Amino acid sequence: MILSMTGFGKAEGNVADKIISIEIKSLNSKGLDMNIRMPGFLREKEIPLRNLIAEHIKRGKIDVYFNLELPANKKIHTINEQMAKTYAAGIQAMAKEFGEEVNNVSELVLRMPNVLEPIQEEITDEEWKGMEAVALEAIERVNAFRAREGVDVEQVFTNAIDNIEQHLGALQEYEPERALRVREKLTKQLEAIDTEIEIDQNRLEQEIIYYIEKFDISEEKSRLTTHIEHFRKLLVENGFLKGKKLGFVAQELGREINTIGSKANHAEIQRHVVRMKDNLEQIKEQIANVL
Repeated sequence: MILSMTGFGKAEGNVADKIISIEIKSLNSKGLDMNIRMPGFLREKEIPLRNLIAEHIKRGKIDVYFNLELPANKKIHTINEQMAKTYAAGIQAMAKEFGEEVNNVSELVLRMPNVLEPIQEEITDEEWKGMEAVALEAIERVNAFRAREGVDVEQVFTNAIDNIEQHLGALQEYEPERALRVREKLTKQLEAIDTEIEIDQNRLEQEIIYYIEKFDISEEKSRLTTHIEHFRKLLVENGFLKGKKLGFVAQELGREINTIGSKANHAEIQRHVVRMKDNLEQIKEQIANVL
């Protein structure tokens, strides 16, 4: 099973007299990068919430919006009366000094720093369990989203790796012709040097064989086939933390394809190498977003 790192999930629920909503967005990232926004009085629960999300989401750039709505009739601030009186006296004294009349002292005072103080809401263990349940529902929806995206990504992988295998198989028909061309090229070059030089045919044959073996791509083709099989096994194996493993295999695929290209010395083989590279690039683009 393949999971994308792109996901979204939102959940709401009632806990005691509070309305809780949690929204989680996930994008691709090399590791786990989490940003949580939540009311100040819930900050003591940030680490437990962070651990809960990390346990189930594992990897990605995660943005979490945690909101808690209190009942409309519940006080969320208290007035610091001493501070309010000090500000009011100062405003009235200033107005008197400048000969001005102030009718909205209360409104001005309430805007002053530290007059309204938030009531520290206490979260009980029972309420936190309810919040956890809402968070888990949001997490489940994120992972469901990731799974749906993963189906499309897996199809891209399957098509691309099938294409690479097809182009690899097409190289075989050019092997005899390529070896013959190398032999003819070397022979002509020797003949062009000096026709009067006596050539040791046995030594020439050895050199030609050595030269042909130097450009032989049998081992690269064999290793490439092995990496293709490994890639397919990773796609179907149990578990979902596959992004880094697939990335490693993709690097090995690229190494063998590049070596085949550098040894090819044949236009048609080069054409198939280019097609393999195109398909490998599609794989690499998608791996960047795989969990």
